[in-house]
Amino acid sequence: MNEEFRLRWTSRPDGFADGRPDALVNFRIPAVYVAAKAIPATSEIVKGYLDGWIDVSDVVHLAEKFGEGSPLGEELSLLLSYQYDEVPDLIRESTHTDARPGEEARRLWLYLALSWVRDHEPDFDEPLRTVEMLFADFDYPDDVAPFADFMPTPQGEEPGVRGLYARWRAYLDREEAYFKRDRR
Repeated sequence: MNEEFRLRWTSRPDGFADGRPDALVNFRIPAVYVAAKAIPATSEIVKGYLDGWIDVSDVVHLAEKFGEGSPLGEELSLLLSYQYDEVPDLIRESTHTDARPGEEARRLWLYLALSWVRDHEPDFDEPLRTVEMLFADFDYPDDVAPFADFMPTPQGEEPGVRGLYARWRAYLDREEAYFKRDRR
């Protein structure tokens, strides 16, 4: 096994973790939602899987739609449903740069998680608290601070819950415009 991909908190025999056990927030984001909100690169699909946002079937479905031009993406897209258990091995053993997600992939999954929370607010007891937890899980990114409830209101911005929701919506609109472009 390539030790580069063996996570320190791995619990599964294939060397991958099921989600991010040290995370404050864990939920799955369906491939259909991801495809509606972004055009993910193969490395970003891999990141979503490694972090537990999507499962193996989602990896294959997203690779089918967006994996063209990527050796790993094309390989994943050709798997049949009875071969989905090969996804971890293909990712782990891949020598392609697509198997090594970077900061852009982290940014995408932060956006998708925040978008999912906003679009599914009734499913969350306290959506703004969930935003705060995602803010912590992703190491306090500057672009989320303006709508994290415990952070100071940016100068000149509307304070209170209404202002938080307005800044959250503005962030989602910006990120959606960016991630819906083909960035390959």
